[in-house]
Amino acid sequence: MKINKVYARFYKSFNYDHHRKAHRDAEPRPWEMIGESWYPYIEVPIDARITTIVGANESGKSHLLGAISKAISGEDFKHQDLCRYCDFFNVERGNDFWPHLGIAWSDVTEDEVGKIRSEIAGAPESFQSFLMFRQGPDKLELYFSTSTGIFHREELLGAAARDFGKSVLPRVFTIQSNVALPGALPTSELISGQSGVLRDRQNRRLSLQVADILRGIYSTDQTRFAKDLPGLAPKLSPIISEMDESPATQGELRKSYTLARKLLLHLANVEPERLVELGQFIDAGENGHVTALVESINQQLEKRLNFPKYWVQDRDFQLRVTALESDLVFTIRDRTGTQYTFDEAQRRTQILPLVFHPVANARARS
Repeated sequence: MKINKVYARFYKSFNYDHHRKAHRDAEPRPWEMIGESWYPYIEVPIDARITTIVGANESGKSHLLGAISKAISGEDFKHQDLCRYCDFFNVERGNDFWPHLGIAWSDVTEDEVGKIRSEIAGAPESFQSFLMFRQGPDKLELYFSTSTGIFHREELLGAAARDFGKSVLPRVFTIQSNVALPGALPTSELISGQSGVLRDRQNRRLSLQVADILRGIYSTDQTRFAKDLPGLAPKLSPIISEMDESPATQGELRKSYTLARKLLLHLANVEPERLVELGQFIDAGENGHVTALVESINQQLEKRLNFPKYWVQDRDFQLRVTALESDLVFTIRDRTGTQYTFDEAQRRTQILPLVFHPVANARARS
């Protein structure tokens, strides 16, 4: 089945369709009535080809996506989402009014009809479309069109409303846009997702500096090493203080590394054993094997991501990997053929406005 239309009323910035209610030829539909009062839903048609919603800040993009998610799953309904200028927003005792959200489904298959009928005995034996409206988490109304033009209505309450469709409705997948792909994936993460303290390239570089200082003192005079340890604090503290191993940073690194592994294993469809071998070859300095595996991974990334199909601004844009020291480093290649690490690309992005914006250039010169 596919989403054909989204309905919303009393939800955040979506109150109800005032224009339709004021139109002299408009007639109420069964799902738009609340008692004797008529509150037409705001309707947003969804073309089957739509993959992205674009709009200005505060134009309602997030509200629309939230409405779709809540209408499908029945989860995450909140009283705070109730439109603050709707007729039902008040603090009166006993007022338990929720936002109303709905979906029009089309292209329903016979298998999906069977699953819906297993949950709703009164549903028609055959249908290709239906509407569902959630009036909060515990009330669900479904409407099926009939040959007479009159809609057949079914109502689910409580647990039945919350559980409806879990086996048949499309699942909502939310992209964690605040989780970034790391600049590099250490070999320990290639071999397996390691537990314990995680360190990014910066922290691992600082750790090596500490090790170099200790190794230098130890190799000079091993007998005095233990005595000199207390005096090392002035040398080591500036380096150690730069190392961030806080729980928050550890959590961010774990999410970032997990995302990178998913990119390689699931999206690029790299065989897990080859990834383990790559980590082992990098650590062992087997450069020939490393080069061959890295090139094969890049071919998989290019084929599976297929940027030329979706990124018209730069048909030559590529996300690639390269082996560097004990890391698999993620890089970007653009139309100029230049390859950048993520850090270099970020610095380049910050510089570009100064290079190409005449006003910024004038200010910079002054």
